[in-house]
Amino acid sequence: MRTWGHSGLKPLIAWHGFARNSLDFNTLAESLCATYFVIAPDTPGRGLSAWLSPELYRFETYTDLAQLMIEHFAAPKPVDWIGTSMGGIIGMLVAEQRPELIRSLVLNDIGPEVPQSAIDRIASYTGILPIFPSLQEAEAHFRAVYVPFGPLTDNEWAQLTVSSVRRTADGLWTPHYDPNINKHFGVPPRDSALAWARFEAMSCPTLVIRGETSDLLTDAIAERMRLSRNNVQRVDFKNAGHAPYLNTTSQIRAIKQFLASD
Repeated sequence: MRTWGHSGLKPLIAWHGFARNSLDFNTLAESLCATYFVIAPDTPGRGLSAWLSPELYRFETYTDLAQLMIEHFAAPKPVDWIGTSMGGIIGMLVAEQRPELIRSLVLNDIGPEVPQSAIDRIASYTGILPIFPSLQEAEAHFRAVYVPFGPLTDNEWAQLTVSSVRRTADGLWTPHYDPNINKHFGVPPRDSALAWARFEAMSCPTLVIRGETSDLLTDAIAERMRLSRNNVQRVDFKNAGHAPYLNTTSQIRAIKQFLASD
């Protein structure tokens, strides 16, 4: 877990995507930390968090931990929540189960429904952990795999690489997550009809962010979300797919405007 700002500020949780980690939010968090106490966890099995028994890599585990984290860091205040991909699903589940905990929700390239083709694409590069002889080769791999993140600076690519790898026993490099996180990957936390019904019943203001070429949050899904209730906003960003890295001036501005208007 990483934090930015101090605990006296408004609490904001930033939760990363499936095989990513908390440092993905560094650029965004540094721009928000004068106003918000930004709390970015590493989901179990990723980054700096402990690895679990494979059967525990489930949304039930993550939502239970999220609720405990909010109660620890923010209670009695509700939190603003920014969730990328899997982090957005966790945010939606918490908002459904404990609406008093979530003040507003930013969903980064994720919706109540996820196309199977996008799940298969992500599984194709997370199921088997590659081995890299050097950090330079690791960075080249991440630059290729994460093209859909959109434009990153050279410093951001270097930071992403260092935070995304760990040493193997023989001194090489490999992605920094437990390969067993894939055990339940692609298993939805509930059926799509129920997911849509619960999304439409949610009360918290919601910003839907979509990468223009995203295969995971399609235009049709994003538009259905926007039309589902009157407190849902939508913004699309060019030069990005799944999922915008939330590091550009326009992306950060959209998030700040949404949070300030709520």
